[in-house]
Amino acid sequence: MYRHPFLRTLFPLLALPFAAAAAEFAEVEPTALNLTLDDGGVHEQTVSIRINPFCIRPFLVDVIASDPGAEVVNLTGLVSNGCGGDESAFELEITGTADPQSFELQFVDAEFGGILGSIPVKISPGGGGSVHGTKWVDDDGDGVRGSDEPGLAGVTIYADLNGNGVLDAGDPAALTMEDDPETDFDETGRYWLEGLAPGNFALREVVPPGQQQTFPPGGAHAVVLRGDDVIEDLDFGNRALAAGSLHGRKWADRNGDGTRDAAEPGLPGVTIYLDLNDNGALDDDEPTTVTARDDPATDFDEAGLYAFEELEPGRYVVREVVPEGFTQTFPECLGSHLVQLGEGDAVEGLDFGNRPPAPRLSIR
Repeated sequence: MYRHPFLRTLFPLLALPFAAAAAEFAEVEPTALNLTLDDGGVHEQTVSIRINPFCIRPFLVDVIASDPGAEVVNLTGLVSNGCGGDESAFELEITGTADPQSFELQFVDAEFGGILGSIPVKISPGGGGSVHGTKWVDDDGDGVRGSDEPGLAGVTIYADLNGNGVLDAGDPAALTMEDDPETDFDETGRYWLEGLAPGNFALREVVPPGQQQTFPPGGAHAVVLRGDDVIEDLDFGNRALAAGSLHGRKWADRNGDGTRDAAEPGLPGVTIYLDLNDNGALDDDEPTTVTARDDPATDFDEAGLYAFEELEPGRYVVREVVPEGFTQTFPECLGSHLVQLGEGDAVEGLDFGNRPPAPRLSIR
């Protein structure tokens, strides 16, 4: 059966609830609102809706807030829209509160009901609260700042809004300051975290590598902000952890028994690496060193020795890049050493043994 093109367009609309069909084909301006308002502060906003020309009857349009508690007043009142691509504009008055707000401005059919279009709105309390403090180097690790213990710049302090102990994308954050030579006091380590919404949260730091937090106890400050509170002296203390080191020797295991005999020499020029992701392969960002050659000027044999210095405490997997033609004979466990390095530890004996390739024989 033949249908006129207009009817083919109209029938799908009639098959849906009319408000849903109209909302799908209306354009609003702006598409979203993000406002900052003081408690009681008033913001005037122009909003508009354009109802596309295929609708089948005019509308009497109103603008309301989806949250009945939101303080939104339509100063323009009801506007008739002929729905032939017409645009209806409204002047609104939006009032801020002490709490964050989230709702929609809804363009509604004032005669028959239904939402024709909507604008999401987020309102943050103006000004907000702030927290201040200092990050310092706690050299003696006692959790108390001594007069000779300096501030520490470049450390991230953040409001852990969801309490998960991790800096997330939506968490307010600030870096501790460097000293400003133009002033007569030292700003190093100071931070300001401002414009914070009222509420409760944990204030934390991102502990720099190689450091241990000594203050506050428990690792965070519990903060309660009301309105435009200013909270001072939320400090953080850290001490530097003593670095550790790993040492060993690479040797030529001529008889392939996994044990170094007196006559088996160290093997220089072999790459030893820290397999940080434990994938069994040397990656671009992983620390490496090369086993040493003997120094004839010394009274001991350095051939095959290696060391990794200035390592942070933690778990390390030490591996070698086995030279071509050689077969690894030691260590037996997955060909690697697994080390839990403590603060200031110097771990020795992380050796690697390889059986050299068999000599080629020729028959003449």
